[in-house]
Amino acid sequence: WSAFLESKKFRIKTIKLRGQISQGLIVSIREVLGDIEKSILLEEGMDITEVIGITKYELPAPKHHEAAGNFPLFLSKTDEIRIQSKPGLLEEMKELPFVATVKCDGQSGTFYKYQGHFGVCSRNFELKPPTEDKQPSNWWLVAKKYNLEQVIPEGYAVQGEIVGPGIQGNRLGLKEVDLYIFDVLSNGAEGKFSYLDYSDAKDLVEEWRLKFVPEEMWIGCDESHKYLHSIKYWLQKANGIYIGTNNQREGLVVRPLKTTRSEILEGRLSWKIISQEFLLKGGD
Repeated sequence: WSAFLESKKFRIKTIKLRGQISQGLIVSIREVLGDIEKSILLEEGMDITEVIGITKYELPAPKHHEAAGNFPLFLSKTDEIRIQSKPGLLEEMKELPFVATVKCDGQSGTFYKYQGHFGVCSRNFELKPPTEDKQPSNWWLVAKKYNLEQVIPEGYAVQGEIVGPGIQGNRLGLKEVDLYIFDVLSNGAEGKFSYLDYSDAKDLVEEWRLKFVPEEMWIGCDESHKYLHSIKYWLQKANGIYIGTNNQREGLVVRPLKTTRSEILEGRLSWKIISQEFLLKGGD
């Protein structure tokens, strides 16, 4: 059923059809399942992505680094869900003071100090230190640039976006590879790292003389923000350009000022909104 997508490498991307933005594909369930339908008891709302082999597209991992092992289990991976996938998160956010930060388009990285060990991680792996005969990966490049092994105290981790030349088209227009931090975690009970509240994280990043992601908007306790809680509003708000460039920014990340648990996500309340203009211009 998906043969017609071969020329597009079987990927569904944001496009414009007849002047309207299209971000999906509607196909008859019988056409997709074929004979499989006879062996499945279908129910409304059932997730059949695995059955029909549909997966989320992930950018290929860079080939110039070697993994030292899997991503540490005591840390949370850097990943935000799109609000369109879980619109109920808007209801959970109501009445909570929150912040929206600019989503930098690059490579996510995690850097930590735990039990005397300094670790450098991509999205899914911990990375080996560079050798003298090989060019260091971007993760180790920024680790050395900011001397993170010495800067990050024992029992802390920082997570951020690595941006610059050769990374995602360098949409921030930088002259060299850089790191913008969006999260700080600290070691708590039972060796499990937890997220710091926004202000505490930002203060520490500034104290360590590192860079924090740009802030787009801050809504406090005394401000009325009921009108902000709609997908339409956030799709409009996500559009914009990276400062100093004409390049469309990727979007925004939104979360409460105080770390809050989401019952929907069964984890931290936090989500992203991707600019449709960014997606139309080829962003992933």
